[in-house]
Amino acid sequence: LEWLTQAEASLGDKVILLNLDEYERLEEMIADGRLDRRIFQWLRSLIQSHPNVVVLLSGSHTPEELAPEWSDALINVRTLHVGPLEKPAALELITAPVPGFPLQYEPEAVEMIVRATGRHPYLIQATCRDLVNLLNDQNRQYATRADVERAFESVLQSGAVYFNELWTSRDMDDAQREVLRALAEAKEAVPDDMLLSRANSP
Repeated sequence: LEWLTQAEASLGDKVILLNLDEYERLEEMIADGRLDRRIFQWLRSLIQSHPNVVVLLSGSHTPEELAPEWSDALINVRTLHVGPLEKPAALELITAPVPGFPLQYEPEAVEMIVRATGRHPYLIQATCRDLVNLLNDQNRQYATRADVERAFESVLQSGAVYFNELWTSRDMDDAQREVLRALAEAKEAVPDDMLLSRANSP
């Protein structure tokens, strides 16, 4: 990590933010032989010995839910649970994720996304991503209720990894799985705008 020490020396009062999204995937890379297990020692050294480097690990599991090496490597980290956004923040993420965002919504379409996602930031992002892709394919910039409904259907496929991890999570017991299974089987009787939020419920 000599190069990092040299980089830190030139930062002044600034910091380096290292963000590893879906950090659990490192285990898959180790299992596939694409990564050495020394990555755990490297992370621990990085966190403990480099005060000008902030390490942000984002994922759907806490270190305690993963292999024992994670708890040892991340002994000094702080776990932050990301819950539902406040409604104004959710509306901003949907309608104005970046300055000058060109997409316009039918008012009821925005409310559908808010209700269906339970204001969960990942579900909002995933739904809006699929919605934008859908409209881009049709060269349109106005989203209707029907467009949002198609995005809901799409995100259940494109976000399959998230839903699979939710299904197998240690926080999910058999009774909760039975509720989700019943909702899936009764989909025709359940409004589309309830499906994602029910799947996201503990």
